[in-house]
Amino acid sequence: MNGRKKILAVAVCAALCVGLAGCTLIESAVGIAEGTKKLLTPKSDEKEYIYDENLKVLGLDEFYIYEDGKPVLTTEEMGNQDFSPADPYSEYYGERFEGQPYDLRGHAFGTKHGIGIGSTMEEMVEAYDGYAFAWRRKEPGGIDTFDLSIEQIAEMVKEAPTDEIVGFYTEIFITKDGQKLTTAGFMNYLENDIHVNGQYVVNHMDEYFEQAWSLYIAVENGIVVGWSIGNEM
Repeated sequence: MNGRKKILAVAVCAALCVGLAGCTLIESAVGIAEGTKKLLTPKSDEKEYIYDENLKVLGLDEFYIYEDGKPVLTTEEMGNQDFSPADPYSEYYGERFEGQPYDLRGHAFGTKHGIGIGSTMEEMVEAYDGYAFAWRRKEPGGIDTFDLSIEQIAEMVKEAPTDEIVGFYTEIFITKDGQKLTTAGFMNYLENDIHVNGQYVVNHMDEYFEQAWSLYIAVENGIVVGWSIGNEM
């Protein structure tokens, strides 16, 4: 389980445990960090999980890799691996790689909306208006905040200390019956649609979902300094 999946597993278990008698067993099983235990108690004014049906989920093709506005690497070609511009070739993953061989070294690529290294938050806001994002907490044991609009994310970026790199992301979860869910939509699906232990679902994503992908953005002083695509299955 990669870092994002571990964060998701902890967040799912913490949120679904609220008010349930089995919380102590789940907490001991997954080792919920001290900072996430606040979700096992009555909620404070701070919201981590906000399900806003007005915020949209990106289409699957918006998790492809683009160059000059054209897709050069699809999620199918990535296989079960993540993609980072820092290591844009399939050999990097060695024997673990299960997609189509590719080598994008020396290429200038970005997202479908033209976002890449050097893009500004103003360009992010224009490109992703109306879509759901999540704010990445930096402190150990912190819980990510989702769903948020890109305008809300931009305000949080402005409040970050100068020269501090901050991160945010957006996700798509595609269920077996074709529903396309945001991060908070995923939580709502677990709580209201299937009523299954969250930790079990995270560990058996292929039983409930066809695909799950994330787009992660790192920003410093309002400028994109890194980005990656992650396979959440």
